[in-house]
Amino acid sequence: PGNLKALLLAGTAAFDKADYALATTHWDRAAAAGPSDNPMVQQARAGAAEARARGQAPAGTASAPKP
Repeated sequence: PGNLKALLLAGTAAFDKADYALATTHWDRAAAAGPSDNPMVQQARAGAAEARARGQAPAGTASAPKP
């Protein structure tokens, strides 16, 4: 659940399916799973911002992960 690489990959898979809310959820969790200077964390933050822009989701309101 807190594996940074797994969360990044899950976010990418959701983004590729245009499930921007789920991508944001995964990438927000990834951003919280590591230090802010980690390049993967920075990538997660950038991805979440892009997913929010595409899905018109306000910051900090990501949906819960789907089962």
